[in-house]
Amino acid sequence: MSAKPEIIRGDELTLDTFHTAAKMLLAADAHVAVDGTVFTKPELLAKADELRMPFKTKRAKKTELEKASIALASKRVEIRRFVMGLSIGLKAFLGNDNPEIAKFGFRPDKKHRALTAEEADKRARKMRESRKRHHTMGRLQKKALDESASSEPDAPPPPPAPETGGPTHVA
Repeated sequence: MSAKPEIIRGDELTLDTFHTAAKMLLAADAHVAVDGTVFTKPELLAKADELRMPFKTKRAKKTELEKASIALASKRVEIRRFVMGLSIGLKAFLGNDNPEIAKFGFRPDKKHRALTAEEADKRARKMRESRKRHHTMGRLQKKALDESASSEPDAPPPPPAPETGGPTHVA
């Protein structure tokens, strides 16, 4: 069902209102001229139904689409989990880099090429600059900091002993 109710407006509302009123208020033998054509009551109701039908069909299809969308959204997690499991299962069965996996709709895993010395140096420089700019630490720096924090701190010095040799204040 729709989250917001559909509001019938314009020509559809006019045709609906006319159809309801014509069934009740027009005499059975009434003849009505519309745009140069004379219609009897049954012909007029049939013509109104024919013209209302696209509106009603659109509304029904829209409601059906909304229901299907809600059903899909409720199954989305299950679908995604199944597809991921299927991918893992096929890669285990055929091999991670087997090109036959493409026939089942999945991409084979690419093997990463080794970086050249220049690329590795550029990557390391860029990482150091980013850490400096963002004031962040790397994995080893964090580990060293965590190890120093996990060791027990030194005991605080004892408070100084009060002096008892004379008056505590001068009047």
